[in-house]
Amino acid sequence: MKIETKIKTFHDIVRILRENPEWMEEMRRLILTDEIMNFPKEFDKFKDEEFKPLKKQVNKIENDVEVLKEDVKVIKEDVKILKEDVKVLKEDVKKLKDDVGNLKGESFERKVREKAPAYFGKLIKK
Repeated sequence: MKIETKIKTFHDIVRILRENPEWMEEMRRLILTDEIMNFPKEFDKFKDEEFKPLKKQVNKIENDVEVLKEDVKVIKEDVKILKEDVKVLKEDVKKLKDDVGNLKGESFERKVREKAPAYFGKLIKK
């Protein structure tokens, strides 16, 4: 089928292509490279073979990060409790050191009182 049409402007070309969709497809093939024509297929292939698996991995990582955040939250609470316990232990150890020091001093004083004659006997005899 041959159609006689005069083309004077770009709009004439557009009108003719709209009136004849099969011409438009042929024009696309002539103007666009094979790479561009194949892009939709390649993109679909990319989505199926690379993007979807990557998205699954990202989702798994996001889930793992959420679990880690919860674990860190628990660890922070545990550390807070441990800090409080260590503070109490430090106070208890200080008190125990003071008490042991007092006991050692009292023990030494008692020992000196009990054994004073043995310690000072030689000095007194002279």
